[in-house]
Amino acid sequence: MRVALNARRVLLTAAVSACLGGVASASYSDAVLALNPTNYWKLDETVEGTAVATVGSINGTHQGFFGAGLGEVGATGVPLPGFGASNRAFGANNFASVGIGPGSAFANGTITVATWFRENGSEGGDRLWTNNQSDPNTQFQIFFGGGSGDVAANIGISLNSSINGFPLTGLPSGSTVGNFHIPETIVRVKDNEWHHIVASRNGNNIEDVIVVIDGVNYGPSTWRDSTDTWGTTGSDAQIATRTPPDGGASQQAINGPVDDTAVWVGRQLTVAEAISLYQAAVGGAPTPGDANGDGSVDLLDLDILGANFGTTPASLSQGDFNNDDVVNLLDLDILGANFGGSTSVSVPEPTAAVLALVAAGLVPMRRRS
Repeated sequence: MRVALNARRVLLTAAVSACLGGVASASYSDAVLALNPTNYWKLDETVEGTAVATVGSINGTHQGFFGAGLGEVGATGVPLPGFGASNRAFGANNFASVGIGPGSAFANGTITVATWFRENGSEGGDRLWTNNQSDPNTQFQIFFGGGSGDVAANIGISLNSSINGFPLTGLPSGSTVGNFHIPETIVRVKDNEWHHIVASRNGNNIEDVIVVIDGVNYGPSTWRDSTDTWGTTGSDAQIATRTPPDGGASQQAINGPVDDTAVWVGRQLTVAEAISLYQAAVGGAPTPGDANGDGSVDLLDLDILGANFGTTPASLSQGDFNNDDVVNLLDLDILGANFGGSTSVSVPEPTAAVLALVAAGLVPMRRRS
């Protein structure tokens, strides 16, 4: 099974954790544990009943309908180097989910959720995660819209399920914050391929939300008004649904499996930490500065950086090695430090070699717009 990758930038995300001190782990679970989650469910059970907590005292409960074409315990898991060959997942498949008890245990103004999913389209309102809290100061959920296109149709984040997204004139703050989605033209996630997401809130300001998908940071410039509200049902937290005990599309269970779900209550992971989790899964990171992913840092990569130099936001551009949403001299420094294929990850002050490249006109010095 092919794992979906953001082809335009996934090869570049390694620079963030390398430059900020992140280190790829030998396995995905090791990388998760190294970040000290509050709760962690590997979801690798093969017998229906309990989803055993690897971290924390809250075991999950398999709920819904199971059998051929329905929910599946022990489904094939994420097939990446950071997982064992026998890795298993929980197949929600529109009919099942994992209940993890009172949502009050996950009710916090600051929370991070990291998980893997494979969504084969959505009828609308499918929940990957929800703590089902009605208080906008502690509510948090990750959802999928229905249909296709760019209006409320892709993956979204909700901090206040009773309020539509945010005004087109700007991002709101305080108790009026609502929810948003990231359009399919930015990143496709309902394509029946495995994807990794790290999503978090840190207070009521939507500007303080972090969303990293497949090792790529998607900031506010990629967000759109979700044009819909996303409610809660009951008060129990759920993985892969909103409304237990499932049993059909109207129950908001995701249409596919979910794997390795971790939660940090009271903590927001940094972008670099979020990216390091994905790197651990894919088996390490390419050399920072290798824009075209050919295994070496050379003039071809410099050409790519030059072509994108000065662009902002750089969410869909190659060359933004430090993931600060602009291609600039900092990225040139990273390329220069690794020029010639070095695996060094230091980010020095502009070197004579780098400045010489600029002086030679190999990189256009345009101001960002």
